[in-house]
Amino acid sequence: GSLGGSSTVPGFWMSDASLGMEHDSWRVVLYLDNAFNARGVTTAIPASAVGPRQDVNWLSRPRTAGLRVRYKF
Repeated sequence: GSLGGSSTVPGFWMSDASLGMEHDSWRVVLYLDNAFNARGVTTAIPASAVGPRQDVNWLSRPRTAGLRVRYKF
């Protein structure tokens, strides 16, 4: 189209998991995003749109683990 071309990107999947507990006003959640560290292209702009040797790709987020703690006042 107006960007001078289009790109086709392969499909991919990501898995997230979480485990939590609540007690009175407290909530604690252990989480794991992108558990298998899938690397996928979420958006691509072809070189024809931005210049030679300049493909632009946005990648999926990396594996992330963490702990969320909440307290209700």
